[in-house]
Amino acid sequence: MILKKIKKKETIRKQKDKDQDAPKNNSKNGIKGLSFTTSIKTFLKSLLLIGILGGIAAMTVGGFMLVKIVADAPELDHAKLYATGSSIVRDQNGDVVAD
Repeated sequence: MILKKIKKKETIRKQKDKDQDAPKNNSKNGIKGLSFTTSIKTFLKSLLLIGILGGIAAMTVGGFMLVKIVADAPELDHAKLYATGSSIVRDQNGDVVAD
């Protein structure tokens, strides 16, 4: 009698293990797989991941381009940056108003 109970418990445990390992049937037409909402969530998560990775890649490439542009830029000459001559402002008659 005790042996029968032990065997019955073992068969129940084995059946539960098989049920847990088997894929779930979530759809109405009997095809095994993901439900519609689960597949949409998976798609959106994948899209978000691709967007984040693409943004990181774009910022990395942009950073390298910025470093290359700054490294290749010519040296600044302060004499060429500032105007050395003064502007002469004249009125309608051609007389100098400001120098």
